Amino acid sequence: MLKMNTSTQGLSFLKLIRLSQSLLRRETRSGQLTLIIFSLILAVTVATIISVFSARMEAGMLAKSTELLGADLRIRSSQEIPAGFEERAQQSGLSTSTTLEFPSVVVVGDEMSLAAVKAVDDHYPLKGKVMTSLSAFKPGEKSPTGPPPGSVWLESRLLTLLNAKIGDTLELGKQNFTIGALITQESDRGGNFYSLSPRLMMNMADIEAAGLIQTGSRVTWRLLLADLQDKQAQTETTQLKGSLNSIDQYKVWLKPLLSDNQSLESLSDNNQALAAALDKARSYLSLAAILAILLAGIAIAMAAQNYAQHHYDTSALLRTLGASRQQVLWLFSLQLLILAFITTLIGLMLGTLIQEQLSSLLSILFINDLPTAPWSAWAIASITAPVTLLGFALPHLIQLSRVSPLRILRRDLEPMSISGRLIYGIALACILSLCLWFTGDVKMSLAVIVGGLVTLILLSFGLRGILKLLDKITPSARFNIYVRFAWRHLMRNNQSASTQILAFAMILMVMLVISVVRNDLLNDWQRGLPENAPNFFAMNIQAYESDSYKAALEETGFKNYPLFPMVPGRLTHINERYVHDDEKLSEDPALQRDLALTWSEQLPEGNKILEGVWINDKKSDAASKQVSIESRLAGRLGVKLNDTLRFEVAGQSFTVTITSIRSVDWGTLSPNFYMILSEAALQDLPLSYLTSFHVPSGSEAKLTKLIREFPTITLLDMSMVFTQIQSLLKQVSLAVEYLLILVLIGGVLVLLATIYSSIDERILQGAILRTLGANRKQLRLNQWSEFALLGLMAGILALLGTEAICYSLYRYLLDLDYQVQWHLWAWLPISSALLIMCLVGLSTRKVASHSPVSVLRDS
Repeated sequence: MLKMNTSTQGLSFLKLIRLSQSLLRRETRSGQLTLIIFSLILAVTVATIISVFSARMEAGMLAKSTELLGADLRIRSSQEIPAGFEERAQQSGLSTSTTLEFPSVVVVGDEMSLAAVKAVDDHYPLKGKVMTSLSAFKPGEKSPTGPPPGSVWLESRLLTLLNAKIGDTLELGKQNFTIGALITQESDRGGNFYSLSPRLMMNMADIEAAGLIQTGSRVTWRLLLADLQDKQAQTETTQLKGSLNSIDQYKVWLKPLLSDNQSLESLSDNNQALAAALDKARSYLSLAAILAILLAGIAIAMAAQNYAQHHYDTSALLRTLGASRQQVLWLFSLQLLILAFITTLIGLMLGTLIQEQLSSLLSILFINDLPTAPWSAWAIASITAPVTLLGFALPHLIQLSRVSPLRILRRDLEPMSISGRLIYGIALACILSLCLWFTGDVKMSLAVIVGGLVTLILLSFGLRGILKLLDKITPSARFNIYVRFAWRHLMRNNQSASTQILAFAMILMVMLVISVVRNDLLNDWQRGLPENAPNFFAMNIQAYESDSYKAALEETGFKNYPLFPMVPGRLTHINERYVHDDEKLSEDPALQRDLALTWSEQLPEGNKILEGVWINDKKSDAASKQVSIESRLAGRLGVKLNDTLRFEVAGQSFTVTITSIRSVDWGTLSPNFYMILSEAALQDLPLSYLTSFHVPSGSEAKLTKLIREFPTITLLDMSMVFTQIQSLLKQVSLAVEYLLILVLIGGVLVLLATIYSSIDERILQGAILRTLGANRKQLRLNQWSEFALLGLMAGILALLGTEAICYSLYRYLLDLDYQVQWHLWAWLPISSALLIMCLVGLSTRKVASHSPVSVLRDS
């Protein structure tokens, strides 16, 4: 509370509040606060969208991961799981379900085939979903439980191999079953490519009667556990995390009891194409948010500076009437605090509506609606307006409070300036804190804010030197009178011109960066998932049938890809040290399963060598056993060039040397491998082949013929997954468009703020020129010429900055290949000149309409 003597100082704090409300209403109606209002609403809207939507997305992805696993936790065993495990889980309040998987031959009439049988109890599925249909190649409906006793569900390709239809009788073990439905989706399927067989699902109650499990049978038991209590309350992210506490406690109890044939299963990274795309989308949304808030802040700073300059006389009058500096500061600060409260409410409402729309666009990714955001996400959005005002408007209000009362008599008296370092320091600290808080991405926030500041400083110094050089070498005498006058005016006011060029260039640069990144992201997704991308994988192709299968694919007209030789192998030793002797390494998923090993003479498409050289099969026998390893796996295993890896394949052991480390573009649906070996390392091993191909819609009959012609080849149908990913990326693209529009709005606001910041100077200049005989048309042509030159130079500068920033973003953050934007150089400088000239023409029409006498008298 301010301490003041109301009888002598004139204003109590309550009167200050009422006066600030009165001034706020008057200045809002007059339009002096319009830019600040719209900039604040934009900042809060963007903050709400990103913070709330990101929180909901993160919670939704956490829920999605458990759906793909089918549970919060899964226990795998080659023997029946002890009953005590399930009893303890139920005592802990966890829901449980047991499944049993094994290969078996199934028979329909004279046809037979090997199937991957999965028996489920009445509680399956705990999480995720099983979709069934009564017709092949059509989406199904969600089934709340598995098949009833006496009935089995089949995948469509198993139905094709058996030449059967819904309702036929199927023989499995000692029992006959009715084919009840087709499985169109099984979210917790999992499995390795080379071991997949068509699925048959049955009820656990039929296992004993069918006599399917005997001593020595190869079976996999799984106990699924999930915390399904208070589902309705699990909408908050914090509550969702809290629901895992019982799972964590159970894991602590369970781990010491696990035997060698038992293990805990977690969700492996089987959806890297989708994950890579979503990671890039999240980075883009964060980048767009940072830039939009930065633009809004810049617009607020420029508008606040203009606002303060127009209220120097008001401040001086208040000081003459007895108000202190603190009271003047409070008077104007209260206006902005009230404004922050109102704009926060409006921004929260707009942001909520837009993020709800974004959530609905991405609803195809999730089975249920996205969880609601936690209170912290709303808190971050709510403080955006006050923090933005603190960083960008408060320094100018402080200067407003320092106006001397003598300005009433001498209007040339300017207020005592405060340190420029303080002004920019406060602004940078506030915007950086805000960006770090709601994006959580330190690297990107620092890259954009600090990198942008350094670029701006370098451009500022460089631009002044360039302007001086241009002044000396440009033959301005050859220009027409309007361009010549505009050019001389810019050169005389070198500092002012460079400031305006930088302002325009920075606005254009931000808009260009966000637009270029958006276009290249969409192109990158489209390249990874084109319309004719492979939607079927063919595995277990034996050497003797590889040529005939390739010929059959060509005959059907299916676009196919090269055959990859493949053999499953387990990594056992690194530099002759047994991997399971290292407790940390032994927990890596890559060491708990067989890896798909292949060889290739050429570096596959989408792969890039980061270290070393590609495989050379021409070396001597000892040196020819080489391997190229994927970079992230190499990092997890802690291996480097020239380290040795020992694999075991079909009872044989061999050692290879790491000759290269490469990155892999997991964003494509083409076959990708962690390990690519030299031909010499695999030539004596039992190889099968893998390929992929595209089956167009409506070609089911050709596919059925192919399946029957090669019944031993395993097909993995990715068409549903492919369709879902393509649809998802289209929706993510729409989300990107929303943010792009908001950034463009921010850019327009800053452009207007830049133009209006110099409107008083333009009016005075116009009055002088009209006094000297210039008419309104000449005045407008002169202004257009000047701003066209500013726009041209700003466009060139913006392109230089865009090239530098995009190169850094692509290389260090987005993992994209960057190409120089030659097409932008062809048209953008001219377009920026026309754009700024038109905006100025619309915004400065009143410059020529002011009476020269009144302007000169008031100045």
